[in-house]
Amino acid sequence: MRVWLEGEALFSITRKPKYDSRTFIVHTPDGNVSVLGTEFSVNTTDGRSRVVLKEGSVRVNVQDSLGKKDLEYVMEPNQMALFSQNLDKIEVEQVNPEVYTSWASDSLVLDNTPLSDLIKRIEFTYGVEVKVNNKALLDKKLTGRFKNLNLSFILEGIAKTLNVDIEKREQKVYINTKN
Repeated sequence: MRVWLEGEALFSITRKPKYDSRTFIVHTPDGNVSVLGTEFSVNTTDGRSRVVLKEGSVRVNVQDSLGKKDLEYVMEPNQMALFSQNLDKIEVEQVNPEVYTSWASDSLVLDNTPLSDLIKRIEFTYGVEVKVNNKALLDKKLTGRFKNLNLSFILEGIAKTLNVDIEKREQKVYINTKN
């Protein structure tokens, strides 16, 4: 089975019997992810593709249109792979997969997550633009779990945790340091 993805999706693929030779492949603009019975997420919204493996095994393959580049990496659980047609390698790091998959279970998990990453998630999920007046805030790391995905609830939690003022006007959110 083949899927072409632009955006983000969470997949949970049942392990195939040994006699079944079918492979599940997710095609992204940057490469392919071949599945070997697993749970993983794929995101293509940041100008590159990101795969986070929760359990099982997947193979990431990147080829350029001229056939000059042929990169491949078999992922293990709790790994994140970042790849692009423009990169000469597949970047891999250890992560907490819940940070990248919790949205599918109506919660938001942060694990030493920079505010800059959380802002990207908020902008993507809620279709708002977030402005921060103090760029030093972007490096602040947050840990916790939001079981309520209401944007106002999340913004209130950020405001209390970082001791900042947050104002939402139409489709813009402003995060300002307190005077």
